Amino acid sequence: MRLRFIPLLSLILCFLTLTLNGSQPARAQFLGADSGSPLHNLLAQTPNTLAARDTWIRFQDYAAAFDAIEWLERPERLASYLEEIGWVGFFYRWLSAPEQITSLLFSYDDTLSIVGFDLFDVDQTLTFGNPPSEAVLWRGRFNAESIAAVHEARGYTQERIDGVDAWCGPQGCASGMQVDLPNRDPNNIFDNGLGRPVPFLLLPDADQPETLVSSPNLAVLEQVAAVTNGDTTSLAEAPDYLTLANALNDPVAYPGLLIGAQFLPTEQVRYRVDFTQDDPFADFRDSPIVNALQRLSENDPRPDFLMDYATLPEYQMAAIADRQEGDRQLVIVALLYENAAEAEVAAPELARRLESFSAALTRRAPNPLLEDVPGAVVVPRVYTDSETGLSVALVEIGYDTPTQAQQQATAASGELMSSGRVFQILLEAFAMNELYPLWIVEG
Repeated sequence: MRLRFIPLLSLILCFLTLTLNGSQPARAQFLGADSGSPLHNLLAQTPNTLAARDTWIRFQDYAAAFDAIEWLERPERLASYLEEIGWVGFFYRWLSAPEQITSLLFSYDDTLSIVGFDLFDVDQTLTFGNPPSEAVLWRGRFNAESIAAVHEARGYTQERIDGVDAWCGPQGCASGMQVDLPNRDPNNIFDNGLGRPVPFLLLPDADQPETLVSSPNLAVLEQVAAVTNGDTTSLAEAPDYLTLANALNDPVAYPGLLIGAQFLPTEQVRYRVDFTQDDPFADFRDSPIVNALQRLSENDPRPDFLMDYATLPEYQMAAIADRQEGDRQLVIVALLYENAAEAEVAAPELARRLESFSAALTRRAPNPLLEDVPGAVVVPRVYTDSETGLSVALVEIGYDTPTQAQQQATAASGELMSSGRVFQILLEAFAMNELYPLWIVEG
């Protein structure tokens, strides 16, 4: 059965209608040595296991998001910032943040007394795994003494998980899945408002004493510890993830800032529609849009929005990214292929599909979505990795970054945000299994 991420992603999108180059663990230095990008660094600490692979992996760079807004300084503390200014437009490109952060801004009091650091101390996060065992890697400007003091006060004890420093709740490291709703605290950004005593690791890092990894599932933390110890490989060492990360961070094509990136679960985007079969939409049996598809197919076996689709070669993985390149925002859709020949076919076809994409099933509007994005330009290209030999078909959607006045006016009106808008459109379609430019259409 296809997993659905609608509740989590819908919450994030509802709320949003709103460089760090430290050293790496032993095995992980295979990847980050050349790139040194925050995305590479965090992938280098993510286990190459079934618990992580092909889950919804989200990378968010908060430091880069602030750097992309030239007129906004990065605040020191969230509480004082909201009290003095009350504007959360800086949050509009945090579309790849974990749920804990997206909900925090609307119930914020003080994370310092709960986890020992402020939200604005966080530079990057990477979230992987499926609820309720998802894990978050946190990198930032943390104070080890503060973290220790607040967790000791909460009854946590300092432990070792497979030789890696950890903090575990009063009932031990294996108790992190225990829900305690009466004692939940919205300021605990290691939890999802469930009152769980989530354990976390402190990964060794010469330049940054604390890179934290939180997960309620002890087994997941043990897998992360195994990467740190060099006992297992990381996603940074997996050719598929490495190639996609390199393509999204290609310094020749993209000298600017990577704001966020998401590796999408293949079964949530690579739907197959086969019009040679009696039920061309059989692949959508567990999808929220199955009824809409069936209604359309009653009148026309091939709906209008798929009428002009040519062949898109079957890809291995898909990713999307949000970049800042000068005064332009750049959204990238990337499909991984075994060879350059397939990628060369895929890139222009994917570009054509994205140009005409209207989210016809849920939005029910005939016009392409990009018509509502002034100055949007769609460009296909192909990246081939010299190390892995794999290729990536990329489609870039570029448009002007909103001015300060435009961005603050959007925040005040409550309309669809202008900053991060295209990335949001793609995520909304993904949430409804309606990112049909990525479907494999046959017949």
